[in-house]
Amino acid sequence: MKNEGKDKKEKETPVIALVTGNAKNGTNGQAKHQVDNPTPETVNLNGHNPAAVLAVSGTIDERLQKVNQLSALATRRAGILEAQNRLSTFQFGSDQSSVKITLTDAKGKSFETSNPESVDAALQLLRSRAEEELRRVEKQIFEINL
Repeated sequence: MKNEGKDKKEKETPVIALVTGNAKNGTNGQAKHQVDNPTPETVNLNGHNPAAVLAVSGTIDERLQKVNQLSALATRRAGILEAQNRLSTFQFGSDQSSVKITLTDAKGKSFETSNPESVDAALQLLRSRAEEELRRVEKQIFEINL
């Protein structure tokens, strides 16, 4: 009788096991479970249709909107990676007096500095911000459920 309750509980719990190759788990060289040739019986979906289990919800328009969001994020990620590449290859050279940063606003007013420490600090800040933005965009990419 006690065994029947345990068997009933196991049957009610959905289990999906994808097994590739040999699965051996044990101690002292003893295998607790071994699957040499996985078969469809290895996957227990408790009577549910595999297509229904893997079905993606949402209308076509919703899915296309998500694809467009993903495409925009992928484009943004590519731009960030390009900026990171340009920043990582930027070198002062031996003549640090020729290094300068120029900031120009929308009205055409500009500010310029050639202080090597200021230029280096600005580069470090830009690299750090690019890395933060890359992490943010990649997180958004992973959050999109197609």
